[in-house]
Amino acid sequence: MKDWSYYTHLRPEILALIPDTALRILDVGCGAGILGRELKRLRPDREVVGIELMPEVADKARNVLDKVYVGDVEILARDLPQGYYDCLILSDVIEHLRCPKETLVALSCCLRDGANIICSVPNVAHWSVIRDLINGEWRYCDAGILDDTHLRFFTKTSIVELLNSVGWNIIKITAVRNFDGGTIPPAIVSSLNAFGLNGHRLSAEGHDYQFLIVATNSSRVLAPEESALDHKSLSSAERMLASATKLGSKTCGVGTSENHLESSGSRDLAADSMKPADVTIIIPVHNKVEYTSKCLESIFQNTEGYPYEIVVVDNASSDSTPDFLAGLADYLRSIRNSTNIGFGEACNQAASTSSTKYLVFLNNDTEVTPGWLTRLVETAEANPSIGAVGSMLLYPDGRLQEAGGIIFSDGSGWNYGRGDDPQKPEYNYVREVDYCSGACLLVRSSVFQLAGGFDPIYSPAYYEDTDLCFRIRELGYKVVYQPFSRVVHYEGVTAGTDVSTGVKSYQVVNRMKFKERWGHILCKQPPSPLAVISRAAHHSHGENILVIDPFMPLYDRASGSQRLFNILRLMQQSGYHITYIARNGQDQDRYANELRSMGILTYSTDPERMAELGYKIQAPRVDLETILSLRNYSVAWLSFYELAGQYLPLVRRFSPYTAVIVDSVDVHFLRERREGELKGNTQLIANAERTRLRELSVYGQADLVITVTENDRQVLLSENPNLCVAVIPNIHESASLDGNKGFEERSGILFVGNFAHRPNIDAVIYLCEEIFPMIHAEVQDIRLFVVGNNPPPEVREFHSANVIVTGYVPDLASYLAAVRVSVAPLRYGAGMKGKIGEAMAAGVPVVTTSIGAEGMELVNGHNVLVADDPVEFARAVIRLYRDKSLWEKLSLNGRAIIHKLYSPDVTRLKLAQVLDLAKQNGSSRMAAGMKLQRM
Repeated sequence: MKDWSYYTHLRPEILALIPDTALRILDVGCGAGILGRELKRLRPDREVVGIELMPEVADKARNVLDKVYVGDVEILARDLPQGYYDCLILSDVIEHLRCPKETLVALSCCLRDGANIICSVPNVAHWSVIRDLINGEWRYCDAGILDDTHLRFFTKTSIVELLNSVGWNIIKITAVRNFDGGTIPPAIVSSLNAFGLNGHRLSAEGHDYQFLIVATNSSRVLAPEESALDHKSLSSAERMLASATKLGSKTCGVGTSENHLESSGSRDLAADSMKPADVTIIIPVHNKVEYTSKCLESIFQNTEGYPYEIVVVDNASSDSTPDFLAGLADYLRSIRNSTNIGFGEACNQAASTSSTKYLVFLNNDTEVTPGWLTRLVETAEANPSIGAVGSMLLYPDGRLQEAGGIIFSDGSGWNYGRGDDPQKPEYNYVREVDYCSGACLLVRSSVFQLAGGFDPIYSPAYYEDTDLCFRIRELGYKVVYQPFSRVVHYEGVTAGTDVSTGVKSYQVVNRMKFKERWGHILCKQPPSPLAVISRAAHHSHGENILVIDPFMPLYDRASGSQRLFNILRLMQQSGYHITYIARNGQDQDRYANELRSMGILTYSTDPERMAELGYKIQAPRVDLETILSLRNYSVAWLSFYELAGQYLPLVRRFSPYTAVIVDSVDVHFLRERREGELKGNTQLIANAERTRLRELSVYGQADLVITVTENDRQVLLSENPNLCVAVIPNIHESASLDGNKGFEERSGILFVGNFAHRPNIDAVIYLCEEIFPMIHAEVQDIRLFVVGNNPPPEVREFHSANVIVTGYVPDLASYLAAVRVSVAPLRYGAGMKGKIGEAMAAGVPVVTTSIGAEGMELVNGHNVLVADDPVEFARAVIRLYRDKSLWEKLSLNGRAIIHKLYSPDVTRLKLAQVLDLAKQNGSSRMAAGMKLQRM
């Protein structure tokens, strides 16, 4: 038996591959059930069954899994229930099987059609194994790739062949990297190539310690043009072969007036049965073969996501570059020129041979990092108005080299952020820029053709990329900087750094050409002093808005956060440039990065303000004085009165002209007072009164207060008629009804709520203790789904066969598409209830209380059912659950009112009016202040 830790280790990389929709899971080699326990914690309605060889380990697994089979899977597989499981996990199992193909066939029988299959398999081609073989030191080990219990050893190719042979279609292959074996010496790669062996496959796969594979047993018949192995699952080298046909060794000469071109072969994608490339990566080279080798190796290792081809243009290299490229004929196309025609013309030459959607121009003195290409393409795919996308460029020592380029009025340029820390927020969000360096630049092929390619007047180098970006922008397209595509650039390797000699001297010459051509644009560019660098870096000419919230917009966890996220999108669509500060965004990187990808400058945590609240958090300082003084914010949008109490004085001090909006989200003292009255708790009522005084004090300092409902607005005005209060409600997109399930196809009822919000906890307890038992007694096969973030113990204890407490789910759509009724038995609260609007937008009828329906202009019996007594509430649910005509009426009318009052188009107009009103109020405040000063 292995060390006990072997059986109790959670594999997070395996957990991440298991879809949330998997409900019946078979974990072969389950160990002590640690993975299954986590799967059930994430979704308590899951059934997880394990198979474990070691009886003493299986005893532990029984404590956490629904069922555990003890014994050899090669025997047990024959007796499993047929067509039952929708997910099979084979974590480090296949290499232990005596008859792997027969066992996998038997396991296939227990899977439903379309099941997910998750495998992890050690890679015997890991460099450490090859190194030990070469050194004559190979031996079995207690653990690892050469575990002495392994009966089979696999490379990527052989495991793919095995899985395909049992009818499993591979969706995705990723690699677990392990560098304990050391770095592969380049000499080994070169030596293997020299002997006709595939050294570059070793470069691409030799560091892969283990392969993680996602497959399916789907019975869908593949079309002839589809490969059984998806492009996204292929290694970089394999995908290059899939994108361009293998080239012959015979070269052919093509004469031109400018140069003599030697091509390594012709390209015939029509003859290739694989999917054509989406991207052509174009790399001009002149000598420096060692850098070209590193560049290509980095592409092989770090490029996933989109099929691509590589074209290397050799500008008459005199070193070993020609022989090196000839050895890579299976992996790329090469073009050899008899003279050095320069960067721009070489790129044009390669582009003319491409038929892909995108071109990526890449210097040979670069090394790309994981995800670099995916980020570039995804950015362009997201917006057809984007013509070019550039990467963050880094120095080899990790310092920032360029976060987009700035052009000043004299035609000179600046690499924004040069020499600074690349992790700073100002360099880490997508934004429009003057230009991006041609060291790594993606351009739409159609736009490249419209722009005429790189202009030869800048030959041999410098300003051709800047000029191209200006022509792209002149055509009406955007040039965008993408910080999550990161490329190391050995700046100066190709042309040196001395502008007085050699190719580098053209930097000065071509600047004058550029200035002469673009003088009509340059006069609108900022002057060159470094004091304006921060402002010049932002190409957008829209107004600036500062948004501050206690957290990142956790749009899939809380209704208020979803509303804020939608407001941010509407602000962007209206042309505003947004800076977002989360007071505490710890462990919320996913949401922060989503904002950055949207083009929002994002500060994830403000440690000074958190320290004021008594929390010590290690995070970079947010320099509010600099932020407010540099950006000239027209509006600051502060969420919640308590947060506004901290930040509003700072905004007034550092940027008095900025109009301040305080978004109440809901009227806190009203919610607290209602809770106290419901529970008859005088202490809660007293607390609500203290909240009222603080809340109204903060609102009185704002230029405008936002509420979510008209009811909340009237409450505030009744307290202080001098407040300026406007309404911005929740925002809901109405889901398409195409393919939507009808009344008969649906079952179950749904409660949704973020359990960090106390009214939701009270509502579920009320529902499960007083309402649902009456419903279940009448409709015995009905199930209640309680979905929401962080359910506390008093909610989780209701979990049973008929009450499924799921906890957080990443996407509510699957529940809204399946349940028949949504319920919201809220007994206290304020503001607008996102759960109600979201259900109605999806066509799911709602039963709620007067508190739940408050402020939404809903009509009982027309677009909602309202009941405040538990007996009446239960009767309303039962009636709606059984009455098809009523269900269809409420479904239709519910969608209609959401579209009429709460759609993005309606709210966009309201938001524009609100922002204008806040700015007017801010201007009036400043004018009044100046008048008082004069008096």
